[in-house]
Amino acid sequence: MNPCIDFCLTLLYYTIDFYYFFRSGSGKSTLLKKLVSTAPKKSGLFLINTRGDEVEEYKQLHLKTNTVKFPLLNKVPPNSLIFIEDLIHINTKNEQILRQSLNYDCHHKNIKVFCVTHTIHKNKIFSTLPLFHYIIFTSSPSNLPVLRYTLDFFKLEKLLLKDWCNAFVKNSGDLGTYFCFDCSSMKFYISTNNGVHWNLLKDSESNASSITNKGDKMTENENIRETAIKRFEKFVEGHPNRSYARALFSVILQSKAIIDTLDFTISFKINSSGKIKKISLVDYLFCLLDESDEKPPVDFKVVHHYFLIKKNVVYPMSFIKNKWFK
Repeated sequence: MNPCIDFCLTLLYYTIDFYYFFRSGSGKSTLLKKLVSTAPKKSGLFLINTRGDEVEEYKQLHLKTNTVKFPLLNKVPPNSLIFIEDLIHINTKNEQILRQSLNYDCHHKNIKVFCVTHTIHKNKIFSTLPLFHYIIFTSSPSNLPVLRYTLDFFKLEKLLLKDWCNAFVKNSGDLGTYFCFDCSSMKFYISTNNGVHWNLLKDSESNASSITNKGDKMTENENIRETAIKRFEKFVEGHPNRSYARALFSVILQSKAIIDTLDFTISFKINSSGKIKKISLVDYLFCLLDESDEKPPVDFKVVHHYFLIKKNVVYPMSFIKNKWFK
């Protein structure tokens, strides 16, 4: 079996969501149909933007195959798989629905989302990148600009980005070769069709020494902090209160609270059950900046108490617009 397919089958059981960048004839259908044929039979398969003839093919591979529209995405039952194909452009409303699904449904309903697209340039898909765990590229040479644009979103070191793009060019055009970017560990992998497992593309020596040679731990921590802030800025891009949210987020980072910068959430244990609940910091911060009289969710009060009491966070009170937090 192709290592990429084997890897994706593993992700099918252990991860939540990932993005594919494909070109026609580059292995998309082979990969997706293999995933469908080996998916748990009890799981429902829901398709968005899939052609009628392909829907019938999926139904032959998986009995619980259905089509669904974006507005009903949050109605998909737990433990399901969602394939969103040809995701070239979505309107603002559907983008919000997709974000809700990735932020909440995937975590709380054990839903796995697979998005397939040809490009992300100048569309609303770009801002959803931090919500995904893995991004997979085929080796089509025309994917190079998309690869560079995507990896640049994560604010990688320039030398590292150059090395990875060169590795892509060197191996591009080979059918059955795939590249995978791990959004959590910020690592880049390659899989070929010759039976070799996923190989990690190492950091270049020049890049690896760019931080360590400074011999200053404070400098390294500052780089991590600045990277988190830049990703946060991309995350809230377009919101009218983004500048205030960025300022409050930078204050939270000083507290050294454990934050998942993949989706900007913070996790809490629920009473004695031991279950973990993730709460969105983005939604919490915008709630602080909300001037309406609507009472905030209890989750946000828990986060607010945690930061103020446990982490001694001090917000500029002139920034806090919500009367329930004053």
